[in-house]
Amino acid sequence: MRQSRQPSRIGSRLGNTGKLSRNHRNTGKTKVLTEQQGEIYRQMVAFRNRIAHRYAETDFTEVYEIMTKQLSDLDDFVEAIINYCHL
Repeated sequence: MRQSRQPSRIGSRLGNTGKLSRNHRNTGKTKVLTEQQGEIYRQMVAFRNRIAHRYAETDFTEVYEIMTKQLSDLDDFVEAIINYCHL
């Protein structure tokens, strides 16, 4: 598995993460994700929520930055799930 990175710097600006975010706590309890990966997942969910529910406020420069520099976070998440499921 890739070396984990620090949670992205956009964390606190993302808004309420809601029900999906609670899933990161469950994945942590079952050791699917590390604590750090769980925090990154929470931030991904929050960013998704912000885009879906506050589209007019979306900074597309920030979206571009995430898509070009932080997309590996999604790969790490998928890899962790696959490893947990022994696929």
